[in-house]
Amino acid sequence: MQEHKQQEEEFSFKSFFVPLTTIKAIHWIIVIGLIVYFNSLFNGFVWDDFSQLINNNTSHSLINISQFFSNHSYTYYRPFSAVVLAGMYMAFTTTAFWYHFVQIILHIINTIFIFILFKRFFKLFLSFILAGVFLIHPMNVESAAYISSLQAVLSLLFGLSALVIVSYKKQQSVFQYLLLSLFFLLSILSKETGIIFCILTPLLMAFNKKIRYEKREYMLISLSIVLAISFYVYLTFFYGNIPKETLFFSPVPIVNASLFIKLLTFPKILFYYLLTFVYPVQLAVSQQWLVRSLSVEEFYIPLFVDIFFFTGLVITGIYLWRTKLRDTYIFFLLWFLLSWGMVFQIIPLDMTVADRWFYVPMIGLLGVLGSLITNIKVNNTILKQCVLWLLVIILLLFSLRTMVRLQNWNNNFTLFTHDEQISTVSYDIEDQLSNQYLTASEYDQAKPHIMRSIQFAPKYWGNWNNLGVYYEGTGQINQSIKAIFQAVDNNPNYYNGYINLASIYFHYKNPSEARVKIGKILMKYPHDPLLLVYMAVEEYKVKDTTLAKNSIAQAYKYNQSADIRYIYDSIMNNQPLDVVSK
Repeated sequence: MQEHKQQEEEFSFKSFFVPLTTIKAIHWIIVIGLIVYFNSLFNGFVWDDFSQLINNNTSHSLINISQFFSNHSYTYYRPFSAVVLAGMYMAFTTTAFWYHFVQIILHIINTIFIFILFKRFFKLFLSFILAGVFLIHPMNVESAAYISSLQAVLSLLFGLSALVIVSYKKQQSVFQYLLLSLFFLLSILSKETGIIFCILTPLLMAFNKKIRYEKREYMLISLSIVLAISFYVYLTFFYGNIPKETLFFSPVPIVNASLFIKLLTFPKILFYYLLTFVYPVQLAVSQQWLVRSLSVEEFYIPLFVDIFFFTGLVITGIYLWRTKLRDTYIFFLLWFLLSWGMVFQIIPLDMTVADRWFYVPMIGLLGVLGSLITNIKVNNTILKQCVLWLLVIILLLFSLRTMVRLQNWNNNFTLFTHDEQISTVSYDIEDQLSNQYLTASEYDQAKPHIMRSIQFAPKYWGNWNNLGVYYEGTGQINQSIKAIFQAVDNNPNYYNGYINLASIYFHYKNPSEARVKIGKILMKYPHDPLLLVYMAVEEYKVKDTTLAKNSIAQAYKYNQSADIRYIYDSIMNNQPLDVVSK
């Protein structure tokens, strides 16, 4: 009896794994995803999370939704991502846990959609393994655990939604095509690389042999895509305040590199993604390196690997051309090439390489590998078991590497002190580290990072501003003013620089000199409450009560905090003003 019970328990436990079904696979994707990314739930805000969300008042409420769509002052136009972040801020404020939780759930959902899509082309087990690689690959930490990368996760979510819907059934009504059009639009408005799904969807229809689409379906899906792109073009180029020109120099090395340097760098860019996909050990953010010479290590080895890779793609295509997998291979190859091409620095981006840019191309590359693996026939049982265990070990190693990498993302200091050792010529990492030390008033620790940042990017503004903060903290006020002037010269729209400049004049210069400088800055930011407070106090100091009352009334109109209310009441009632100063 006991032996029978034991056999029954063993059978039940085994049945949880075998046979693998779609429902079981989805459950495993959810469980594995939650286990691997669990420690990221307790990470804080890092890097651009502060500038894009925490310190950006516009991103704190959906009341500003019109500004998200009309404001084109940022480098990229991604208004729907801003809308989602604003909604999350209203719900979660500054509790990072829930932002990470939502993003991990969305990453898991994306993985489930990828698994479902792969099932249209490959066997269930292989689809599960390929999706599992995407789920836990260390390169995807930057997309799944970095709050400011929510845009990449959202864009993929809507793009995959459209692909999965089209791959499984024909659309029967106009409403369904409008829904697809909405998915395309939201994908592009989350991140412009979403345009790739407008190309992939008709390609999927053409290569999907399980459903035969008619000309009517192609025409309607094309209209859906045209509608989405047209609306995106209208929002991007005709709606809101469109900046006529860029007013400052970009500090990014790849942007300013000569054509010759870019050509030298291109082979290593592809080499980086291929090497990191296979061997994800040297992971770092804000990589700003360039290849400046025809060296063996920097140029010829990457070029050889790239040629070998593309030769392999061609040979695989020839090998699969007469098989049933030809269309599948071509579809995923086009997916990889088109999506990867969008981040291949043809239009220079804000760093040389970034792991989060491989979020969409990785799916195409996995599909290419799936096509090749499907066509390999293994009849030897022992060899099959060895391959299976090899895949399990790879997934386990990737999972462990991902969990270790997630620890680096705990906070700014842990991230940048780790990544500085790998990304050794990044002005941004040096700038971020100097911020950490300046915040802690560790000025001696901050200065070397500030100077290295200036060395790597002398036309950047943040590092000069930090140099000004350093000089202020060490009592060198005139040097501080000179450094911050350099910051706003590098970027005439650098708000933080102007605010710091006004603060220094307010705290350290006489009222007459401070009024002149703050007044000039107010002409650029006439509705800024802090500048208005500074002006009101300086006017009050020189007994210009009427102007002081007018300035503080405007400040209180825009910001009704307790501090401003105190100054407002004091000035309006002609009472002594106890202003905190250094």
